[in-house]
Amino acid sequence: MRILALETTVEACSVALLNNKNERFYFEQSSEKHAQRILPLIQKLLQHEKITLKQIDAIAFSCGPGNFTGVRVGTSIAQGLALGSEIPLIGISTLKIMAEQAWRELGAQRVLVAMNAKLGEIYWAEYQRNLHGSWLGKETESILNIETILNRITNLTEKWICVGSEWIQRSELTQLSLINLIKTTIVLPHAKDILPLALKILSKGIHTKVEDVAPTYLRSTEIYNKMIRIP
Repeated sequence: MRILALETTVEACSVALLNNKNERFYFEQSSEKHAQRILPLIQKLLQHEKITLKQIDAIAFSCGPGNFTGVRVGTSIAQGLALGSEIPLIGISTLKIMAEQAWRELGAQRVLVAMNAKLGEIYWAEYQRNLHGSWLGKETESILNIETILNRITNLTEKWICVGSEWIQRSELTQLSLINLIKTTIVLPHAKDILPLALKILSKGIHTKVEDVAPTYLRSTEIYNKMIRIP
């Protein structure tokens, strides 16, 4: 099985490749240069593994939420690559990718994801890993204000691992000290954590047609357009 994974939704971009049992990846802090950097990284990855795009079984990508431009870049590039080579596509939530990273690095079973959504709001999700290694909590993915998040936290029980940029940047969360919260330095999603999620989806025979792929914004495009025009 060969899976190519792309992540462009934040202030870094990364690519990863599962080539049968081997994994290789590249990660770059690229700010707003995703469109210029992601294709060269993909080419570098394929050349190193001595394979072509047509030998890829599926393309998996982070479909958002995240930076509006970054989400669009990743979605359009994944669509373009898949369309030209008739490769199945798999879109995976950025927030779930963060949860998977917490599992990979820390063995986390319960994860709180908090990422900057701008306009004073936060991309939020509460994920729990079941006995089959799948993440439950898709319905909790949302954009919340800090007051709502603080109220939700007070109702949580057991230990939760905290990942995402807001846990180290948002004062209300950095100063929060509760025994059931374990804060980490995991702040950015990584393409390598897309691979196991995509592999699990493919094992169920699930993928998306190129024309049906849609980014996940959690916010209307009209609001994003207003944000982009703000000086």
